[in-house]
Parts: sequence; C-alpha cells; structure tokens
Amino acid sequence: MNVRGRVVLMGSAVAACTTLAGCNLFSGGGVPGGTVPGGPVSGAPAAAPARPTTGGWPWRGTPPIEPRGAAAPTGLRAMDDYQLGRILVDNRGRAVYRYDRDSPNPSVSRCVGPCAQTWPPVLWKPNLSITGVDPTRVGRIRRPDGTVQVTVGGWPLYHYSEDSSPGDQNGQGVNNLWFVARPNGTKAQVPGGSGAGAVPGG
Repeated sequence: MNVRGRVVLMGSAVAACTTLAGCNLFSGGGVPGGTVPGGPVSGAPAAAPARPTTGGWPWRGTPPIEPRGAAAPTGLRAMDDYQLGRILVDNRGRAVYRYDRDSPNPSVSRCVGPCAQTWPPVLWKPNLSITGVDPTRVGRIRRPDGTVQVTVGGWPLYHYSEDSSPGDQNGQGVNNLWFVARPNGTKAQVPGGSGAGAVPGG
C-alpha cells in the first residue's frame, strides 16, 4: 500500500472513532480522564493527600484524621458571660467544657466510648481560628480513634450533647466534674454553685 493509501485509511479510522463512545486510538490501557469507577479503596488512597498545615504548631508523624461532625468547629473565642465571667465558646456560640478527671500535664483525655458520645471532643482542624486565647496555651492530642482534640492550658476540650443552642450551659457542674472552660483552660465556677445531676462521663 502506498503512503497516500495509508493516510486515507487512518483518516477513516479517526472519523469512525469520533462517532463511537469509548474508542481509544492509543495503546497502553490508560483510563480516560474523569472519575475512575470505584475510586481508591478505603484506607489505601491512590495518592497521598496534601499534608494539612498546623497553624504554626509543629506536627510530627501521621497527619490527623479530618475532623467530622458537630464537634469540629471552625473557631474558638473568648466571650464574657453574665454569670460565669470570661469563658470559652466555639464559633457558633456553644459552650466549651473541660473534665476534671483529665490531665493537663501531660494532656490526657479520659473521656472515651459512651462518655465521648455525651461529651463530644472539640476536634482540631488545620484552619481552626482562635480569638482571645493566648496561642501558647493552645495544643492538641491524638485520640484513640485517630482524631485530634484541641487542648487549652493542657486541658482537653469538649462540647455537651444536651446543649442545643448558643448560650446553653447545661453541662456546667455535671457530676461536679464537668465545667465550662475559661480561655486559659481553668474551669469557670459560680461561687457556692452546686453540680448538676449525674450523667455519663462522671
């Protein structure tokens, strides 16, 4: 076959391919661009994700699992409460708590399992903004499930599942162990106040 004949045949093949879905003019078995059916297997990503930043805090080891759910606020801030004084809340105005059975030095959370369902940990995010808190007092710890919990003054921070609206402080004094946190990590207390009833996490 002469050169002109080969060119005519190739041109015909190209024209035919444009009318047929899935035609691949190139060998090698490559997958066309777009979504790959099935995607990567869970727990075995096809490519390493971008490493999250830590907002100036050094992070060593495996990057933390991405926070999820209502316990992953985008910010924490200090605010003045008419009864408790200066306290710590999240960006939605929800009170943030600390647990007296935890340890600040070293930072250890002893609220796991059912306790963590009643008292969801405040989870760290790479873009977490913090206002009105000394940044040197802010830290984080890795929990058994791989998530990373925010600490202030060494104390791990939590929400209370019974707080449904901004300004709620239903967890204050529960079991005489749970207290709204101040911006320095200490507990906020009303002089002479008594603890609330017993709930999981006592």
